[in-house]
Amino acid sequence: MATYDPPAGPRNSARARRQKDLTSVWSLRRIREAMDLSEAELAAIFGVSEATARHWLRGNPPGPARAARAAGVLELCDFLISRLKPLALPALARRGTSSYYGQNMLALLSYGRERELLAEYRQLFDWAVGA
Repeated sequence: MATYDPPAGPRNSARARRQKDLTSVWSLRRIREAMDLSEAELAAIFGVSEATARHWLRGNPPGPARAARAAGVLELCDFLISRLKPLALPALARRGTSSYYGQNMLALLSYGRERELLAEYRQLFDWAVGA
């Protein structure tokens, strides 16, 4: 049986864009919840004002570059949540580490280093590497 694929047009692209925007807003809310962030801390991670962060959290999506960063930060959060004890991520995010000259995860995220952190945590939790 043949399936009907609606033509790609303004209506469908607008729907896809709105879905992507909702995903970005959801990602920001999830990051905030996972790390127990204040609006100021969320704003600092993305290099924006508190008012902008508040605007995002109320359902107005960030631009494409910050939405992509939010996806990366959320991937890091989800990875750590799957491997840590419940509620450990907020403490980990605020604890300084000698690996990064005493800086904590929140500071590193504000420098856009979420992919680097994810790679390092994946290696740390990869039991096969240490065996």
